[in-house]
Amino acid sequence: AEVEGWTMCNYNLLAGIAQTCRMDHDLTIGKDGFYTAMVSTVDDRPHETAATKGANWFDWGPYLDNQMTWRFFPRDNAKIKALTAALSGGQASAEIQPYLPQGVYCDKSVFETGGWDACAKRAGLAQR
Repeated sequence: AEVEGWTMCNYNLLAGIAQTCRMDHDLTIGKDGFYTAMVSTVDDRPHETAATKGANWFDWGPYLDNQMTWRFFPRDNAKIKALTAALSGGQASAEIQPYLPQGVYCDKSVFETGGWDACAKRAGLAQR
């Protein structure tokens, strides 16, 4: 109700292309209401296991300087404006903090065995 829509893309600024993009309705959402995005080269893509099932894979492509980009299509909503500001380097309030993406580097075998939970634990991130 607060966002009209959004996209998540693996984008290369220098080449000016998006390698992989997904709209909000194209992502698999977990039972907890969150989504997991994994980004890797084709060769490093984790196999589907019970732990990785439901994760959304993004192809890193041939570039070394890619970035993940979120684009929001907000309704006129203060929460979305605050989230956009926080994602742009601003301060995140306690209300907005749970919505900010968390990213970690994770070994393929760790992800295949324990999913994002194992990756977050190894990186010392708070788990949902």
